[in-house]
Amino acid sequence: MIPATDGEDVIVYYTSGFHECLSNLVVLASTRMNGAVRTEQDLATGLRNFIAATNTTQAAPGPLHIVDDEDRLRTLARQFGREPADRRRKLAALPEMVELFQDALNILPPQAQRLFRLLVTEVALFDSEVVVPGSGALVEQVGSIYIAVGADWTASDVAECLVHEMTHLLLRCDEHRYGHYVNPADAVREQKFSRTAVSLTQRSPMVAFHSLVVAAEIMGLRSQLRGGNRNSPAGGAHGPDKLLVHRALQCADELLQRTDRDNHYRERAIVLMEHAATGLRSALPEMAL
Repeated sequence: MIPATDGEDVIVYYTSGFHECLSNLVVLASTRMNGAVRTEQDLATGLRNFIAATNTTQAAPGPLHIVDDEDRLRTLARQFGREPADRRRKLAALPEMVELFQDALNILPPQAQRLFRLLVTEVALFDSEVVVPGSGALVEQVGSIYIAVGADWTASDVAECLVHEMTHLLLRCDEHRYGHYVNPADAVREQKFSRTAVSLTQRSPMVAFHSLVVAAEIMGLRSQLRGGNRNSPAGGAHGPDKLLVHRALQCADELLQRTDRDNHYRERAIVLMEHAATGLRSALPEMAL
């Protein structure tokens, strides 16, 4: 078996712990290998083969790279629904934003970097004067993410976006292994099912569930970057701590207390939601100080 690096399991990366995330990837990779997954290269190869077989549309092959081809950037902008009104404008971010992305990746814990590099093969860095600042991932195209870095963002803000999008991809892998939804087709259908954790907008069962885990992951990252001090009124790319936690807990209560919850979510998804809610509630005492 490939070795896991030493380190503390934290609250998927923060919600389930590094070793469980890695175990998921090893199990999925092994389904596309003739033998056991023994090395990091085995894992990368098997995982790429698994993703290629299960993606609806294909991401670019690895290793991790920043997309610099304008044609590919335009394809990704269209897939992410981020095509600019003026299609003549170049999409590529300025060089300093590329440096900021690298700084953000470097401040992630080593285990998180390892997972990120296993899952993400291409990053579209869009010019935020052309594409609205934000980030995104496609669960049907694991491997591709985009980030449009805001003008006043720091490396920590970009790191939050990296964890945000990695969480979607880790949850997709977890879903492949365990199953999250009673009716997967209905779970992804756009509908006003429940409010999301970050913006409290009504979205589908999958989006609401993912948003809750994302919020817990962001708070886990913030705690880690601040050395355990979670109380930061200013917040980051996802808003102030207190607002994020209170909105996320509203989302958690709505999802977990639904009378028809078990008609939509399988046990594994419910456990992940409960773990995320527990992590978020643990932040409340520090905020009261």
